[in-house]
Amino acid sequence: MTEDHKRGLLDIIIENSVFLAQDPHGNYVVQHVLRIHNPFVNRRICHKLQEFYVRLSMQKSGSHVVETCAKSGGIVYVVNDLVQSDKLVEVAKNQFGNYVIQTVLKATKSSYPGLNLRLEIALQPHLAELQYHPNGRNVYNLIKEGIINPFNGIKQVYWQYC
Repeated sequence: MTEDHKRGLLDIIIENSVFLAQDPHGNYVVQHVLRIHNPFVNRRICHKLQEFYVRLSMQKSGSHVVETCAKSGGIVYVVNDLVQSDKLVEVAKNQFGNYVIQTVLKATKSSYPGLNLRLEIALQPHLAELQYHPNGRNVYNLIKEGIINPFNGIKQVYWQYC
């Protein structure tokens, strides 16, 4: 396969990444391309999926793509969509979405502490609701136990005043 054919195929995959991410088989194609770790290609895919991360997070196939984006340089896109959504708690309680939230919290732990804190602050008002939900409990435990955020001292003070 020539380089032109490869570029053409990648362009088609990128253009159709929203559709492919939701497909039981197509999501594997998007994940495979993201795992090649080409920063230019990954940025294009993650940008293309922007504004779809919440919906994808709550789908079996899509949630795997969101997790792969979070691990492949698209973490800022993912966190921005999640935090700006009025469905963040719904994602955290969703059977697939809770794994996305856990993955994002873990991925931002040391490399992106500001994003981590931003996500935790967005989830904080809903901790009581998450604590007793079968799927949300996992997210609750990551946040409350302080495993995630390197700002433990800041977080402890924050929890006391919220």
